[in-house]
Amino acid sequence: MTPAPHTASACPKPHPKPHPKPHPKPGPRLAALLTALAGALLLLLTAALPATAARPTGYGADVPITHRAATPVDAGGRLQVCGTRLCNQHGVPVQLRGMSTHGTQWYAQCLTDASLDALAHDWRADVLRVSTYVQEGGYETDPAHFTAVADRLIRQASDRGLYVIVDWHTLTPGDPMANLDRATRFFTDITSRHKDRVNVLYEIANEPNGVSWSRIKQYAERIIPVIRGNDPDAPVLVGTRAWSSFGVSEGADESEVVNDPVDAANIMYTFHFYAASHRDEYLAALSRAADRIPVFVTEFGTQNYAGEGADDFAMSGRYLDLMAQKKISWVNWNYSDDHRSGAVFTPGTCAADGPWTGTRSLKPAGVWIRDRIRS
Repeated sequence: MTPAPHTASACPKPHPKPHPKPHPKPGPRLAALLTALAGALLLLLTAALPATAARPTGYGADVPITHRAATPVDAGGRLQVCGTRLCNQHGVPVQLRGMSTHGTQWYAQCLTDASLDALAHDWRADVLRVSTYVQEGGYETDPAHFTAVADRLIRQASDRGLYVIVDWHTLTPGDPMANLDRATRFFTDITSRHKDRVNVLYEIANEPNGVSWSRIKQYAERIIPVIRGNDPDAPVLVGTRAWSSFGVSEGADESEVVNDPVDAANIMYTFHFYAASHRDEYLAALSRAADRIPVFVTEFGTQNYAGEGADDFAMSGRYLDLMAQKKISWVNWNYSDDHRSGAVFTPGTCAADGPWTGTRSLKPAGVWIRDRIRS
């Protein structure tokens, strides 16, 4: 919905340890020999080991064991849809919380190793949504370049143990079928590169608008097999009518999706809201829908529908309380220094390469959302 920018267990009592039988002490010459042999063995073992032990994570590059704590993907593994919830590899419902990039044609400079370190470790996010705009100077202008950018960000986020949403950011035109051929190429390329990762989710159409649910469903049933051809187990996120509002913004509601779901397994439906514009009617639709179908809020803001203007933290808090109660995962818009209030960093932060940690470079919405992700 955001337009282009200007540019208690008891402890058992321990059992008494038996006194060991004493061993006879070795003579001086034998003791010296044993000491020398032990030292030589230790030296050989040390030389045979790499300087820093590493292990393959299964979702990124080999990462030194001693240099990382448990990550969201370490804890959750391969995600799956179970009933109306998103679940971890053990079938336990989880709630992911994180940030979305802005369009990478404008704000790739905000997505550096340092900024992603901050998102993973300072913000303690679970997920990064990588937004590849199709139009507006995006993918259609240079498919190879924007595929490479998305590929890089998937790898960087994966190396930090984050889940990644690959967002095919359709906005104008609102009919996703208009970009079917491009989507087929993009998702073929991306899934072929990342099919062995356990941390990737695919959002196949950001905000369909001006188009019927039946048309969106037709698109989903065409593009999901493309993804499944390479990556049969990844969750897929399906956009809903009227800028992913379950049709509320065009006078409908969630019943059209509930009564006519996409013919595919392991999928969720997306819902977007901007708290200053989208009030009780939207909140009620989200609540009803989450009791009937799997929902993932892949984009929201504390401002108006354009991602700008005054922040409404009170209404935003009501949404976050509901999503916590129903374990609805969410992603906030957006991790950039765009001039609008919805971008978390103050203008110029990305050009200056930070600072990324702490709150000194954050707008009010950035401070608020960082605290909610960390809580």
